[in-house]
Amino acid sequence: MYEVEYMPLETFNGQIATDSVTVDPALLSTTLTGLQEYVDYNISVRAFTSVGPGPYSDGMVERTLEDAPAAAPQNVMATAVSSTEIRVSWEPVAPIDQNGVITMYGVRFEPLETFNGVLVTETVNTTGPVLRMNLTGLEEDVEYNIRVRGFTSVAPGPYSDGMIEETGASPPTGVTAVQDGPTSITVSWVPSSDATGYIVSYTGGSSNGSETVSGGDTNSYTLTGLTNGQTYTISIVATSEYLFSDAATFEITLIPAPGQVLVSVSSITATSISLSWNVSSGRVASWEVVWRPTDRGTESTSGPLSGTTYTINQLDPSTIYILTVRATNVAGTTDSTPILFRTVTEVFQPDSSSTETDTSTIIGGVVAVVITTSLTVVVIVVLLLRSRSGNYSAKTSATVVATNQSVELSNFSEAIYADPDELQTTSNEAYNVVKGTGRTAEGEYEVLQDLPSPTSSSGPTTTDADGDYEPV
Repeated sequence: MYEVEYMPLETFNGQIATDSVTVDPALLSTTLTGLQEYVDYNISVRAFTSVGPGPYSDGMVERTLEDAPAAAPQNVMATAVSSTEIRVSWEPVAPIDQNGVITMYGVRFEPLETFNGVLVTETVNTTGPVLRMNLTGLEEDVEYNIRVRGFTSVAPGPYSDGMIEETGASPPTGVTAVQDGPTSITVSWVPSSDATGYIVSYTGGSSNGSETVSGGDTNSYTLTGLTNGQTYTISIVATSEYLFSDAATFEITLIPAPGQVLVSVSSITATSISLSWNVSSGRVASWEVVWRPTDRGTESTSGPLSGTTYTINQLDPSTIYILTVRATNVAGTTDSTPILFRTVTEVFQPDSSSTETDTSTIIGGVVAVVITTSLTVVVIVVLLLRSRSGNYSAKTSATVVATNQSVELSNFSEAIYADPDELQTTSNEAYNVVKGTGRTAEGEYEVLQDLPSPTSSSGPTTTDADGDYEPV
């Protein structure tokens, strides 16, 4: 008979196993079975007589063919890295179970819930025998069952046991950012149903930071202490336990408050003033015009205005006003330099009740008003009307002078000049202010121009001890 001895050229579990088979002496070949796949074997043959065996032939080395792997990859791990992505890693099939050269791995994954009544199972193969893969395009906040198997050139091996991993929270939607102050931005979003919190991060110039916002139902956060005029990149992610969603990212620039407001006056009448304006820099959301007489504290306001021109009407004649144009945006408000102006004094007009013909009329007007920023002394010429015939009605206003400020007095009773040497008046108070020393709530004022002695419908007047004109 013959004896065929064979043994693998590599150890299995630390041991080298030697086997042999006997063959009928009439046969000159045999088949060795039960060998390991894709393993080199050393094979030798010897002959037997009735006395005993002879020597072995020289060994011949032969490798068995490949087969499908006998076992799955080892130590499969799965980790969610976002709301739509899971990273899967593993170790190779044990060498004794590879049964050939591992050419690639296949990863099978399926959600543990149905979508539209369908359970979708997908398989992705690696390129080459790499030991990791990222599964992308997954459903948000869904548990997946993940398994891995190896391939030889012959066939794939068995899958590993399933590994359950859940994708992260879905990213926030409807994200907006609004500047709500010179150095602050409020970020708003639609909450994710599966989030437990959010992280809002920002970078811009030399500054950057992040804020953790707790509560899955939270839908806004205000970033403060930012730099005006700086462009910021802001991102927001939803968190679910230790997982993060994909980031929603956008840019926003903090606009500064409006620059210097420049105002031009195009015309002034007795009852109106027309203005135009612009701003030296920055954006303007709305304009506002604010004015008041200098002798009264009540302000009038027009606005908000969208244009850059405006006419203020229904002003009092011959009155000093202070005016400001105000520019506003989300970062703040800028006022123009205050403007002092005086409306024009109305000219005397012929009385419609007059039946006589005006043959010679000399109408004097207000010559000048000089206003200084310190409001020291105002030089004024009081309106004086002289007429040889005809009655003229005057709008009752008078401008007086104080030692420390100018004050426009108005709303006096109407006076009629019937003759250059006579004055008919219905109010001694009005005449007192014009003629002599008047006292008002603002203090005592001196009038520079004397008028002719008045007469009234009740008789002539005279001067009392205080210098005031009273009826006789």
